[in-house]
Amino acid sequence: MDNKIELAKVPVGKPIKAFGKKFTVLEHSADGVLVLSDTIEKEMPFRKEDCEAPNDFRYSDIHSYLNGEYLDELAQNASGEEFNAILTMKMDLKCTLGQHEYGTWNVNVGLLTLEQYGKYFDIIPKADCSWWLATPYGTPLRSPNTGYTNYAGRVDSNGLYGSYCTYSYGVRPALVLDSSLLVSCDDISDNKATQLSDFSDEDLIAEIKRRLDNLAKEEL
Repeated sequence: MDNKIELAKVPVGKPIKAFGKKFTVLEHSADGVLVLSDTIEKEMPFRKEDCEAPNDFRYSDIHSYLNGEYLDELAQNASGEEFNAILTMKMDLKCTLGQHEYGTWNVNVGLLTLEQYGKYFDIIPKADCSWWLATPYGTPLRSPNTGYTNYAGRVDSNGLYGSYCTYSYGVRPALVLDSSLLVSCDDISDNKATQLSDFSDEDLIAEIKRRLDNLAKEEL
């Protein structure tokens, strides 16, 4: 992947390389571009400590790893300008019942939720092992079976499951990146015209809004 292109021009479902790692573009929005790692970074428990709510992503071992060790690795592989392209990712931590006891959480690096996994299912590359989602099966105050607070979502080749948080499964990082970031893409370049049909209506609307926002900033 030697061709550099603005991330805004990469269609949904296409692979890119940034920070020395491979990702797939899942969505363009006014908040940035959501990408998912093509590979499993490591296998680990969601949270190995025994507590009331081990499936709360905010205090999980995975959260600490993604926004510590993994984020440091991205920083080492990037220039300052590239690293600044990592935007805040707002995660909806509602459980499988739709309850919001854990609320929302802003991170630099996160996991996909169950809802996002379903939304992008057709374009997510398959992984060679099971991997965690951020969605809790139940929460202490809202679950009819408080034992479900020990479970978080997991994906494998056979579908969706809930697994004990102390078990080890794959960590697959998700990030929101600035659409102006230059990334490597093997089948698209600035010299190759991208067809409008490559983008969804949502992608096109988000790109129009992004350009209008940029024009407004320039006029200030």
